[in-house]
Amino acid sequence: MTHLFSEHRSRGLPSNLRQRLLAGTGVAALAIGSLAPSAYGGEPLQMAAVALDAITITATKTEESALETLSSTTVVTQQEIEDIQATSVDELLRGVPGVTGTRSEDGPGIGINIRGMQEYGRVNVMIDGTRQNFQRTGHAANTAVFIEPELLKQIDIVRGPSAVVYGSGAIGGVVNFITKDAVDLLAPGTTSGVTAKFGYHSVDDTFRTTIAGYALPNAETDLFAAISYRTQNDYADGNGDEIAYTALDNGNALLKASYALSEYQTIKTSLLINRSEYSSADYDEEIRDNTIKAAYTYSPSDNDWVDLSVAAYFTNSKNTRERKISSGGPYSKINEVETIGFDIFNTSRLTGFGSHTITYGVDGFFDTVTSIDENTGGQDIYTPGGERSIYGGFVQDQIAVTSWLNLILAARYDSYKLTAPSTTMDDTHVSPKATIAVSPFENVTVYATWAEAFRAPSTTETLQSGIHPGGAAFEFLPNPDLRPEVGQNWEVGTNISMSDVLQANDRIAFKGTYYDMSVEDYIDAELKFGPSFPISWSDTTYQFLNVAEAKIRGVEATLSYDSQVLFGTVSYSRIRGTDETTGDYLNTIPADKISTTVGFRAMDNALRAGVTWHAVSSQDRSDTPSDSYNIINLFTDFKVTDTVKVNLGVDNLFDEQYTELLNQDASRGQNWKGAITVRF
Repeated sequence: MTHLFSEHRSRGLPSNLRQRLLAGTGVAALAIGSLAPSAYGGEPLQMAAVALDAITITATKTEESALETLSSTTVVTQQEIEDIQATSVDELLRGVPGVTGTRSEDGPGIGINIRGMQEYGRVNVMIDGTRQNFQRTGHAANTAVFIEPELLKQIDIVRGPSAVVYGSGAIGGVVNFITKDAVDLLAPGTTSGVTAKFGYHSVDDTFRTTIAGYALPNAETDLFAAISYRTQNDYADGNGDEIAYTALDNGNALLKASYALSEYQTIKTSLLINRSEYSSADYDEEIRDNTIKAAYTYSPSDNDWVDLSVAAYFTNSKNTRERKISSGGPYSKINEVETIGFDIFNTSRLTGFGSHTITYGVDGFFDTVTSIDENTGGQDIYTPGGERSIYGGFVQDQIAVTSWLNLILAARYDSYKLTAPSTTMDDTHVSPKATIAVSPFENVTVYATWAEAFRAPSTTETLQSGIHPGGAAFEFLPNPDLRPEVGQNWEVGTNISMSDVLQANDRIAFKGTYYDMSVEDYIDAELKFGPSFPISWSDTTYQFLNVAEAKIRGVEATLSYDSQVLFGTVSYSRIRGTDETTGDYLNTIPADKISTTVGFRAMDNALRAGVTWHAVSSQDRSDTPSDSYNIINLFTDFKVTDTVKVNLGVDNLFDEQYTELLNQDASRGQNWKGAITVRF
């Protein structure tokens, strides 16, 4: 049995990577070491047994197999993204246990719920490691990320507060959307290329186009540029009824460049632009979202003390709403969040009482929230403006004591400050973590983790004030006395992997977890009815308050099988959450779900086809109950030639009428979809 914390990284990657590409082996062989077909129809890069060993750096900021992480970690791979052909990224998360995407169908933003925790920074959502902190209060997802699925190569999900290498906001978990690079699209043996993809969805007449160009002009440089455009009309639900205000025009651009200063030093820059235009019942709306990042890495092969990463980033998300004349306009409302952040960490690999992988660093971000309501001449009362800064540092030691015993010891310090014209808040917190893992048999690991995490109150939770419009004219009350949330999580899990089970070179993998999390000073909104209700709303108030304790328990499991021909995955999650003060169920707890995918490969891997079944139980443990539903999806991936690939599929095959929990509108009905990809 080898150490779990064996060295995955490839020293001197920038130079060696290009040598491998020129030799026609490809980057996926570095990361997966198994069946690794090019996402755009190239020859398989390496014909080994299976494709289960996705690599992640999100869980611990060191490279490791997702299956072997001592945490509840899942990777959505590029092949899965290709199979699903998603309209929005929440569709890519449906098969992940314990994770639910939430959205308002009349907008492009997606909120993410992990183990019942969502909104206001409870889940640290990132794109290429840059925080996405946009928030606008409404009746659906209050926190949103904007990203086009066609630009993604991988999604890393870490469930629970076990990733202390991230700051305030990782109390529910971490989601990192990782975009494509040149090496993900280059055909073996080439140094440049262009890929064009055209797709159509029947349920809303979606037409989408993505064009990407990429090149390795020399041994030190790689360049990538992509544009994507999508237009869609109002979609039809399972009953055939059109859901109004769900049409959308969306455009994206992604630019990346990296330069190897030496064999061990690399500079990388990226720019991601998202533009969306759409209409809601009362407004014509626009989203302008930009993410800029610059990073430097230094990883000398002859120095185990140094594996350095330095990154700085800027994000700007702006939502402009023009009130329609028919709804009392014209005037505008603007909600804008600017985030400036940095992330600096180093990994040292030492020996002595076992093998140590010590990662330590500092990070921080500064949010500026701007809120304008031209109708009142002041702020949008639902999403007030303000400034928030959060900084911290961490140290984590992954210790391979013996071949069968591994430890993780970590701690994080966080400091935050929130300022507004009438309020200043600040606090600090230290969050510890400890994990012990035992491998009693080869390829079987059992682990237990205790971890703590911290979330500072958001500007909206602290400062929201004013009168709700319309007939329900209750008052929003600010709460400058809010205390930070502190989550304490016990988790036990097991990782199992077996090869040559049903036939030669096949593999079965299992990852299961039970967790029990207590959140002290959980922040929840309370609608307090006054004595005159329901005759009048005048003495009814709405305010964010600290609950003494919220308790969340659950089970997650994933079983996967892969061989040269057959593949499949079954995932299950069950979550229960209560307010320990009142005994009431938490309203943000998703329903139990089972997701199953079964498929096969044929024609020397030129054909890949399968079926996915999402079975979701009824949920009556909250103020927003939902019915059970079963959704069947089909997918096919056919490589016509080495440069042409066709994807065909159908979602909601039996046109079931259903509404996902926490969403406002009925979900999409039967959707026939297809795409053709051409590589030049």
